[in-house]
Amino acid sequence: VLYLKGTMPRWEEMPVLAIVGRRKASPLGLETARRFAQVLSAHGFLIVSGLAQGVDGAAHQGALEGPTPTVAVLGTAIDQCYPASHNGLLRRILEKEGAALSEYPPGTPPAGPHFPVRNRLIAGLSLGVLVVEGSQTSGALITARWALEQGRDVFAVPGGIDAPLSQGPNGLIRRGEAKLIQDAWDVVEEYAALYPDKLHPKTPLAPGAARARLEGRESPPPVPPQQKEPTPARLVVDLGKDPEALTDDQAALLRALQARGEQSADDLVEATGIPARRVLSALTLLQVRQWVAEAGRRFTTLVELKEERTHPPRG
Repeated sequence: VLYLKGTMPRWEEMPVLAIVGRRKASPLGLETARRFAQVLSAHGFLIVSGLAQGVDGAAHQGALEGPTPTVAVLGTAIDQCYPASHNGLLRRILEKEGAALSEYPPGTPPAGPHFPVRNRLIAGLSLGVLVVEGSQTSGALITARWALEQGRDVFAVPGGIDAPLSQGPNGLIRRGEAKLIQDAWDVVEEYAALYPDKLHPKTPLAPGAARARLEGRESPPPVPPQQKEPTPARLVVDLGKDPEALTDDQAALLRALQARGEQSADDLVEATGIPARRVLSALTLLQVRQWVAEAGRRFTTLVELKEERTHPPRG
């Protein structure tokens, strides 16, 4: 028996990915889980995790920043919340048409053995499991083993060879049990063929096609191989006409990319003075809109930023 609180997801209509990792995750691990979940939610992925401290909580938070619901699989009954500090997070999940799921009957309190057992549900509900940090004995590795036994895909974010928190993901990759994942687009590309109407590989749209998508029109028909499509003008984002088109952070990043050309995230932090977390978040949303492209961890703008400046009258 499975107990559900909230909105039953449309499991068969969307790609489902579990994101798991260490409770005592590093700041980088937390940001990675949040950012991956945000991008994947924006592409229609339903994110499943366990509501625990650390990577699980960051994954749910990132998913809530996107348009797709998220599901928490609990090691308690659905009328309990563990940890108690995630009461607010669980409430937001339910308010955004997400759900809490458990195999334990109402009134069941948290107990240590429940959590590794519930991990088989996290794996079983998903097409694949993404591991973000963890030791060789962590709960995230238990979830990965359940996924392998159930024939699910396993993905892992690599880390430094001497980093204790990267031993789990690195070991999965070394043994050939997990595919190495460097950014969320690697996951999108993995399932693009299964969900062609929802997912698109990381290939920047031609400016003409990008303009058509942003204006709500159909993409132009493909050009026969023997013909060459004239190079269209780059899409213009005019803040003079639409000052709400970008947030302040997004506008600052596009200014830096337009002035300096290809830049790394660190370069953009230095150029704009914006904290790294906000830079990564803004870049993620610009990539989702296909206004910025990433290659080799360096970013380029796909649009031209126009800002009309008004000058005071002379005389």
